[in-house]
Amino acid sequence: MTPHQDPPKYPEEEEEEEEKQDNHEEEEVRGEKRKRIMMRRERRKMMRRR
Repeated sequence: MTPHQDPPKYPEEEEEEEEKQDNHEEEEVRGEKRKRIMMRRERRKMMRRR
């Protein structure tokens, strides 16, 4: 593999950076939902004990 055969990486890397940012935001939203679900489960467990 000679270096000049490789495709230019710059534009692709920029696109991936943007995608990573979008995914990070989505994961934060998912994390919030997971926290709420976990809180509900904990409350249900507490209610069952009483």
